[in-house]
Amino acid sequence: MYYYDTITNEALFAEHASRVDAQSFDTLYQSDTFQHGVSRWDTAHLFASRVICASPGRRLALFDDADFPRSAKGVHDCIDRLVDGPAAGFGDQYEPWIVQRHQPESLGYTWAALARLLHAQGAIAPQVERPQRERPQRERQSVTFQGYTSSADMRVGSSSPSGSATGDSSAESAGGLGWVERISSAPLEDLTVRLASCFIRYSPKKQVQATDDGGLQVCRDSEFVQVAMLEGKRAFQQFSIQGKPTVPDKTLGQLVGQALAQRLDRSTGTISQTDRITILAVAHYVKFFNFRTTSEFIKEYETKPLPATHYLRVSSTHWFDLAAIEDRKRVVKHILAMLAWAGKQQGGDGDGDGDESMEG
Repeated sequence: MYYYDTITNEALFAEHASRVDAQSFDTLYQSDTFQHGVSRWDTAHLFASRVICASPGRRLALFDDADFPRSAKGVHDCIDRLVDGPAAGFGDQYEPWIVQRHQPESLGYTWAALARLLHAQGAIAPQVERPQRERPQRERQSVTFQGYTSSADMRVGSSSPSGSATGDSSAESAGGLGWVERISSAPLEDLTVRLASCFIRYSPKKQVQATDDGGLQVCRDSEFVQVAMLEGKRAFQQFSIQGKPTVPDKTLGQLVGQALAQRLDRSTGTISQTDRITILAVAHYVKFFNFRTTSEFIKEYETKPLPATHYLRVSSTHWFDLAAIEDRKRVVKHILAMLAWAGKQQGGDGDGDGDESMEG
């Protein structure tokens, strides 16, 4: 059973919670084996968090028609080039050729990262690096932005002990990466984040910045606040009965834990009190998530025994392939919709904190 595919409504939550004797956080905290670091969360934490996952769709349910653009093209020339994709046969070329052929430079590095991922998957034959003359490298400074915390250090729960988590999630998660000039030897999880980061960075909007981990922030009252987080994985780990890639319980647990940690952290500026957006990147595929936590849920989720009366509701999209033009259009539309939604939240037109319903 994969939680993401199975627990899609309240009745199924109650049925499976009873079957596995699921416990609330108040009970889990008393266990000597309880894992506070969200990078180690799994099925037990999903039940304790009262998670219900709506079936994925082609559009994130958070965005209404006014937020979602009718077309991915025509907004800006650089967006059009991003949607159109790389030149034919780009995967057969060397990295310097790809970067030089696709300008501006940031677009070239996007397709260089995609080519490297396709090589790793065997979709195209890898190139043997040919000798090149030494050329000076421009120094790039790694910048630290507010609003990003490594999932290895995130903790959730008023009963959690203080201090940083001891679990090492470096093999699972890639975050806080500096911009690098050369990507041909980067680990796969770094390339995954790099490709998604390049895609997100390619926004023409003013007062928007992409963080080094690939997250998205917008400016509010002269300060940047978090709109979306990015989590990268090196490869698909589990598949449904139909053979389609799914979201493992540990990955979903990590994403849920991150959303809860952000919700409970008063020091971190976020665009919405109730809604958190996360972009999950696996190789050259991305999936968008929305995690909704109402005030009523926050008041009771740690201590009230199961079954629950308020839930952490998750909506998500299908997997989108950045190597396919139609899916690139969908990803661009979601990024533009995020910015439109964020602007609406900044203007005070958000939907408040009391509505727990969410379309599937």
